[in-house]
Amino acid sequence: MSNNASLVKGIKLAAFLGLLIGILNFFVVATLVDNVSNWLRWALIFWYITFGIIIAITGIFVRHPIFKFPLKWHFLCFCWRLAQFYGYLF
Repeated sequence: MSNNASLVKGIKLAAFLGLLIGILNFFVVATLVDNVSNWLRWALIFWYITFGIIIAITGIFVRHPIFKFPLKWHFLCFCWRLAQFYGYLF
């Protein structure tokens, strides 16, 4: 495993921000939705932590690993939205 300090700092920051958003969502969902289970509220906290880490890890890809062309931010966003769309279909 590599000792890339900026990558580790980025993942820690993304996990912390995901934790903050998840905790905020924990209380907001309870006030906005009438009958929501505690399991779902806790799952949302862990979902936002995981989502932040996934975003931080995909941020390290600046070149395509196979085709070696540079990956711009708009291309990564398009690929992410496409993956979400196919995730909703299946």
